[in-house]
Parts: sequence; structure tokens; C-alpha cells
Amino acid sequence: MLDITLSFLAIFMGVGIHYTGFSKSKKATQSLLLFSGAFLLGTIVLEVLPFVFQSQSNVGVFVLAGILLQLFLETLSKGVEHGHFHLKNSKPIIVMFALSVHSFLEGIPMGKFDHYLLAIVLHKIPVGIVFYQFLKAINLHLVLTWLLITGFAFMTPLGSLSADYFSLFQNFEIELYAFSAGLLIHIASIILFESDDNHQLNLSKLIVVLLGTGLAYLL
Repeated sequence: MLDITLSFLAIFMGVGIHYTGFSKSKKATQSLLLFSGAFLLGTIVLEVLPFVFQSQSNVGVFVLAGILLQLFLETLSKGVEHGHFHLKNSKPIIVMFALSVHSFLEGIPMGKFDHYLLAIVLHKIPVGIVFYQFLKAINLHLVLTWLLITGFAFMTPLGSLSADYFSLFQNFEIELYAFSAGLLIHIASIILFESDDNHQLNLSKLIVVLLGTGLAYLL
């Protein structure tokens, strides 16, 4: 139950961090996002991919499919899941749909890998910050704002529970892990690439990336 609880609370942690004023510092927010992206990428490459390729040799197509699906979802979510958003032509229900699909799929492998939960929680905290900022920017009613945040928070636990209790998910377990891995590889790569407005990685940001990937390796 710990993985279900923490993955649910991660979004609210992000909202709470927003209220501390931490998110007003662009550098601090970018560092958190960059560290989480690096740790997420390291966890996927070091834990999830070796497992799925050892279990089934032909799962590369599912990894690729996950990357392509996330590429499509980002056209709907306006980039919220990798740390920024675009208000132009944004519809909250469409953004919510894309984020929910992403979160549901990332929850599927959660109970299988040792450090995957930590990677997802670290990933979802900055997403929670940005999603809340997006909802505030479009001036939604307060009640609707919190309903959307709560609904979004439920999606990753729902993905994990579906993997545990539905035979359809269990029958395609390896394929779904590979699919989720592709999804998150794309997200983590975009986070690292877009960590700077000029697409440049300075020394301080390189250190943050090395810390994130190094922690994934050590764990």
C-alpha cells in the first residue's frame, strides 16, 4: 500500500511546494525537474529495460510504441508532464485526459521494481507544481481545480492496482512494462533536453544530472 499512497500524494506534495514559494525560483524548479528526470531515466535504463529484454527479446517494438504515444500525448498536454505549459488553445479536459493516460501507464510497473516508486514520486512532484500552475493560469473555479488535481492524483495508483488485479494486464505484463518504459524514456529525455531555454547544459545542471543518474546507479 505504500506505493499506492505515495504515488497518490506526490501530486499534492507538488501543490504544497508551490505554496511554500519554492516554485517562484525558476532555477530551483528546474533543478528539481532535472534531477527527477535524470533519476527517472537512470531507473528505467538500469532496472526496467534489462528486465523486459531479459524476459522477452522482441519487446523493443513496445518500447518504441510507448515513445510514440507520449509524443502524441504531449501535443494534448501542452508539456505539463515535463515541466512547462502553453496556454494557447489549451483545454483543461484535453490536458487532463493526456496527463491521466500518461499517469495510468506509468503506474503499471510500480510494484515490480525496487526503485521505480521513488523515481515516479520524484517525477510527479514537479508535475504537480506545473499542473497546479496551469490550472491557476486558466482561472478555473477552485472546486473544479481541486477535483482535477485529485482525479489526476488517482491515475497512477489506478494503473498499479489494474496491473495487480486484472488478468488482462497480467497476461501482457512484460509488454506493458516495455510500453511504460518507452513513455518515460521520452519524458525523461525531453526534461534533460529542455532544462535550459537555449538548450544548453551548463556545469551546475550537468552536476544535477550526474547526481540523479548516479543515485539511480548506486541504488
